[in-house]
Amino acid sequence: ALNNYYFFQEEVLLVILYFLFRFSARGWKRLWKEAVVCLLYATIGLMMAGILFVPNLLYVLGNRRSAASLRLSDLFWEPYRLVYVLKGILLPAESTQDASAGVPWTFDSTSCYLPLFGFSLVLTYLLREKKRIFSRKEDAWLSRLICFLLLVSVIKGINAVFTLFTDKVYHRWWFMLVLMMALAGCKVLEEEKEKAICKGIFGNALCILLLSLSAYLFPGEGEATSALYRPVRFAFLCMMGVAAPMVWALLVKIARNRKRRDAGEEETKGIPLRLTLVCACLGAVCTSILAIWQFRQGTDEQAMLSAYRVGGQLSEEDPQYRYALSDNAYVMSGDAKGLGSWSSTASNALTEFDGLFDFWLGDKRLVKVTVPGLQELLGGRYELYRGNLHEASRIGNGESEAGGAIETKSLSETEVLQSFTVSGESYYV
Repeated sequence: ALNNYYFFQEEVLLVILYFLFRFSARGWKRLWKEAVVCLLYATIGLMMAGILFVPNLLYVLGNRRSAASLRLSDLFWEPYRLVYVLKGILLPAESTQDASAGVPWTFDSTSCYLPLFGFSLVLTYLLREKKRIFSRKEDAWLSRLICFLLLVSVIKGINAVFTLFTDKVYHRWWFMLVLMMALAGCKVLEEEKEKAICKGIFGNALCILLLSLSAYLFPGEGEATSALYRPVRFAFLCMMGVAAPMVWALLVKIARNRKRRDAGEEETKGIPLRLTLVCACLGAVCTSILAIWQFRQGTDEQAMLSAYRVGGQLSEEDPQYRYALSDNAYVMSGDAKGLGSWSSTASNALTEFDGLFDFWLGDKRLVKVTVPGLQELLGGRYELYRGNLHEASRIGNGESEAGGAIETKSLSETEVLQSFTVSGESYYV
């Protein structure tokens, strides 16, 4: 709740859903009695947490990222976005800045892939419970809740409930779906029924095959003819999603046969759980390495490292004034203070401030040094240059964000307050 306002309200809604699915099979008369008691305690709890919950609601409703209401024409996902949602369930996660299918890039962090198994164990559980999903049996609540959450995931209009029906629809509530999927997977592993698990593994492979065909056939975002943007990487992720649970099942079968031959049937119990621990850790390491490698592609690591080193060299000339730098990389590692600002719970007042200068991009911040006079108004007195004294280029003038030209000028020695060298480059304040 303190780190990101969206999560608190989503937790409240998910607890209500859990209560309804968990206890509805006890009968409506008993449910209503328990609901009244639960509502009473929930009201007291919300009043106690009101100091957090009320600002949460006000923030979400007032945030320009989600200021517009959801339109009736947007009740369902576009085909390419649906591919992206299903990919997040069936395949390992990718870097948000470069996706292989569905959406080219986004910061929505859409992934609920279970390490090693993906959707295979969940599918095994749902196939086992298929006759009980619509029954009145109390212990069938988990399968019903998972099916409902999966339905919410693929229908935009219902998914929007978690963001108060605003036009920015996130899947941050998927942490609840991950918990329920993990619980279903644990139940399947405890029973150790090989045939049922194999059905789920092959069903998972079939789902991935259908996803691949959909990504290839559906049109992509914008003018893209296909929702498949990185075919080689997508094929590799599909192979991982299909092969990982199959390799696990093969290792379990080999270990069981060997143990059965040496020590008897009774000693084979617990082998799936032990192998799951080892294989899941290895799988998580492999997918994490893949995501990190992908994230680092196209990134100038040396330039980023140089920026942090330069920031460590900058000293505070005067506590009343700041450096005219919008890039936080230069002002996070030393004593210098800049004009940039970023937080996952950035105040709505920031977007209102940007609007004073006709800057209305809700998901971006105004580069302060691009507005004449605003830099000085905010105390941005010191400027950073790179190069030589006769032709130095200014750093942090917002050329990348604003599309302007890089500012160069000739510096006199009397203007320079600091000078130092980092990675062979000369810098002047």
